[in-house]
Amino acid sequence: MKLEQNTTVREALENGYELISPQRKERNKQFYEREGKKGVGFVMMKRDNFNAVKANLTLSQHGVLMFLVTCMKINQDGKLFKSKTERLSMTDVCKLLGKKPAMVRRVIGELEALSILYREKEGKNVYLTISDEHFVCGVGSEGYKTVKIFKEELKRVAKEVSLTELGFFALMLGHMHWNTHVLCDNPDELDNKKIILWKKKHLIEEFGVSRPFLSTTMKKLRELRVIAEVRTVNEGVVLHPNIVCRQTNRPSWETICDTIDNSINKDNLKK
Repeated sequence: MKLEQNTTVREALENGYELISPQRKERNKQFYEREGKKGVGFVMMKRDNFNAVKANLTLSQHGVLMFLVTCMKINQDGKLFKSKTERLSMTDVCKLLGKKPAMVRRVIGELEALSILYREKEGKNVYLTISDEHFVCGVGSEGYKTVKIFKEELKRVAKEVSLTELGFFALMLGHMHWNTHVLCDNPDELDNKKIILWKKKHLIEEFGVSRPFLSTTMKKLRELRVIAEVRTVNEGVVLHPNIVCRQTNRPSWETICDTIDNSINKDNLKK
């Protein structure tokens, strides 16, 4: 994508562009060459593309998709793998999820209908690939607003939660503020003091979940350090940087807390 003439830096940033110096481009190139040898540790969700289709998915379907994301490998065009060299088949997914084949085929078919993933038949096996319009592992996300999801942490969480709980986590990603990690109305706002911060009740309204489900799921996600609370805004929800990030360099939890403490207060809470 090309910038229009006379576009300001602020306008460029607000439209999802990242300004990159020649030195930074060279560091990025070296990074991907290095990571390509050992496997990059994160997947990038193209946020706005995914937000456009996510309302058509159930929590369970979101959960299955998050599980499949952990099987992506760097610069493999979205192909999914069960090991370093073996691709992930429909049979493998059924076994790993512990679900009946009919249920898995139905969910995969629904995701395929939305062009989020597709099937590829080779001999007797049917393999799965995730569309690079929604998730990328490696290069190919330039010009998009992305959310990095760290695969090893996601795998850890996926083992401890249900598909619906994992799907709930997926829904939160599109509303994470770029540098404070809080869930809010305006996740791309550059002025932290203008953030419209969600209370927990807004998750019920936005995602259509019940209060008991929210209470149980939030408790479990807190215990797994997927979400956390900051005393300054303890009515809000903060996604932990160990599992997700929107910045080039992943901030520490201490940095997140300092940023929130210095720029957000109860006046930011959505009414």
